[in-house]
Amino acid sequence: MLEMLQPMMTVFIITVVLILILRPLANKFNLVDKPDERKTHDGHIPLIGGIAIYLGTAITFQLFGLVDEQTKIVLLAGAFIVFIGMLDDKYDLPVRFRMLGQLLVAALLCSGLGAYIENLGDLFTLGDVELGVLGIPFTYIAVIAAINAYNMIDGIDGLLGGMSVISFVGLAYLFNVAGNQSFTVNSLIIIGAIFAYLVFNMMNAKQRKYKVFMGDAGSMLIGLYVIWMLIIGSQQTVYGPESFSAVLALFIVGLPLIDMAAIIVRRKRKGQSPFKPDRDHMHHILMRSDFSTKQSLLILLLMSVLLLTVGVFINTYFSTFIGLLLFIAIYICYQYLVQNAWQLTLLIRNKRK
Repeated sequence: MLEMLQPMMTVFIITVVLILILRPLANKFNLVDKPDERKTHDGHIPLIGGIAIYLGTAITFQLFGLVDEQTKIVLLAGAFIVFIGMLDDKYDLPVRFRMLGQLLVAALLCSGLGAYIENLGDLFTLGDVELGVLGIPFTYIAVIAAINAYNMIDGIDGLLGGMSVISFVGLAYLFNVAGNQSFTVNSLIIIGAIFAYLVFNMMNAKQRKYKVFMGDAGSMLIGLYVIWMLIIGSQQTVYGPESFSAVLALFIVGLPLIDMAAIIVRRKRKGQSPFKPDRDHMHHILMRSDFSTKQSLLILLLMSVLLLTVGVFINTYFSTFIGLLLFIAIYICYQYLVQNAWQLTLLIRNKRK
């Protein structure tokens, strides 16, 4: 166990050092987040958390001999998505350019891994659902969905980092139970890098000069790392048999995925672009209901942990079909709450009086 924690501690130290080095450069290159009508933080906050996480994980993978041919492609895709994110952070790229970049990353990831999502498991108790060649476009959609799910959940301090840690803790546990030690370590390395980022992201007002944000570079990188692990974990690949079911993968990315889907549906019903920024995410709803930022963060993290725990329980003791039905039911409930955000806000406020 100690041997597996050593890479995690190493990447934590490396990422902390990288953040301290990169912070002064952020202001020099104007890679900072400025307050506006949607962002209420004080001052210009460096957007270098994602760059540090990428470099920290890449260096640590290399130090511990974890870079095989497939991982090289993942790191190349990671470098590309971080570059796109940096451009977006600095110049606010049009959606079509971001989507094109994400599509290229999906193609690179699938071709490099030599694997894609082709088996969805026994979804309907009638035998495994094999996608065949349809698995390739399905995987492209899954990659883009994961990248944007984690990108869109990044709304308050600690939320993206906390959600990411929960996802990778779940992955580390499932890989370890399945005997896949290599990807258990990979998951722990990413957790260590995110913890280093959270140390700076969660700085209070008095320590604001050390505060950093992950930026689009980091949020999209996290989505890429997650979908990489989900493909390896849920499919038969060069690394061996699957470690968990494809349906359980939904619970691993649970709240970011559900929140993204619910928000996109809400925006489409309002005749808006699915990618138009707004203040209709669940953390916004909670804060309008008079919960503090920290209370909202805690509620959402607990919801995410609960969702993951339920998913693991269902996967262990029930059929894949039951897991799918439960996830759909949870999404429908969440969609209803988001669609009726103002009523929910008033209800919570009245209950809290």
